[in-house]
Amino acid sequence: MPMTFANASRWYDFTSHTACPIDYYSAGPKAVLRAKLGSESVQRTTEPVCGRIDQDISGTAKGAWFKTGSPSHPEDPHLALIDYNINPSYQILSVGTSMSGSGLVTGAYPFTPAGSGSVNPDFQNVTPASGVVCYDPNLANAIILLELTSSSTLRAEKQVADDCGSGPWTFGSNYTDFER
Repeated sequence: MPMTFANASRWYDFTSHTACPIDYYSAGPKAVLRAKLGSESVQRTTEPVCGRIDQDISGTAKGAWFKTGSPSHPEDPHLALIDYNINPSYQILSVGTSMSGSGLVTGAYPFTPAGSGSVNPDFQNVTPASGVVCYDPNLANAIILLELTSSSTLRAEKQVADDCGSGPWTFGSNYTDFER
């Protein structure tokens, strides 16, 4: 089944037909390979067990974001706001090199999405109407602010703070803009 992205022109043509190679094995080898998915301590059991690379939901923060003005490849400067690949009940801010201006180093920052509100909201619930939202992914003395400034542009910044508190939040001068 072809995959869908918020801006398909950002992806190589073959990406839209990416499939889990394990699905092409017979039952015995397939079971052995599936058991290896996950980490050393947690096996991925949520379907699809290989995960998904097409997590974009147009008009929301969820999915892949590209540093404004940068080409799609290499991936280093970009941002992904996606489900955690081992346990999709968690979400990840997967940060490339572009947010170093605000002091956020390259890495994956997991958190448990909140059911509602402006602190740690599920990425699919963040829309332009949400305004500035705050994430507290257990960084030492730091939070991450996000705002969907339009249906296809996003602003992000790391700020020094013990936690998100209750807002409202404002961006400083070290933010990074992204686009679909």
